[in-house]
Amino acid sequence: LHDAHRSAVSMTVSLLTLAHERRRENRSRDRALRARALALLLQGDVETADLMLTAVDARPLGSGPLRALRARGAPETLDAVLADIETEPVLAAVRDEELVIIAPDRRATAAAERAAGAGARVGVGPAVPVTDLARSHGAAAHALTAQHDVPVAYWDDVTGGGVLALIGAGAPAYADAFLAPIRDDPALVATLGAYLDHHGSVGETAAALGVHRNTVRNRLRQVEDALGRSLDDPHVRVDAWVAVQAFRTR
Repeated sequence: LHDAHRSAVSMTVSLLTLAHERRRENRSRDRALRARALALLLQGDVETADLMLTAVDARPLGSGPLRALRARGAPETLDAVLADIETEPVLAAVRDEELVIIAPDRRATAAAERAAGAGARVGVGPAVPVTDLARSHGAAAHALTAQHDVPVAYWDDVTGGGVLALIGAGAPAYADAFLAPIRDDPALVATLGAYLDHHGSVGETAAALGVHRNTVRNRLRQVEDALGRSLDDPHVRVDAWVAVQAFRTR
């Protein structure tokens, strides 16, 4: 190259480097503003969050219901997901070693699948108004805990599965602990389960088990003595029902 050409190439490289640095600085600034706006949304300060998003020309959420997504994984995985998804009409930021994404309800599934496809585990909270995002954010974490063996865990699936789905992996351990005094006596466990299934009716329990009513009463007394709890207490019945259901499905 002639000297003039070399000078032109050198100048071009310098300008491109400067432009790249400015883009990187702008991206860091915008990410910081989005992270702060996301924090404000979770605190319920929608008005201030909206002003901050306006400053970075990012108002992708609209006025419909929103879902909070919480993605967990290696730092490099979360960085890659953030770089991939921040160009979409969602609000995303890394908080406390998680990638939190606020997405319109109609876009939440696609956002979750993109994050899971990159290797993250994702919890998806329920669809809520913008003023209730903290609830969706909390539920997303509970979904991850309850459904630990799937790449995308939906709070809607957890609640649809009832109390046992909410307890998740802890259900068998809870059943073992609660029923430990009678666990090795199948007759007592079966009697307790039938008694709860038939809403505390001794007669229906006896018919279901094919035994005499007095046998049921004797077994229930043994259950209460072993557990150290009265089955007349509605709280005890709820605890016992959960334990029995978890024991049956283990």
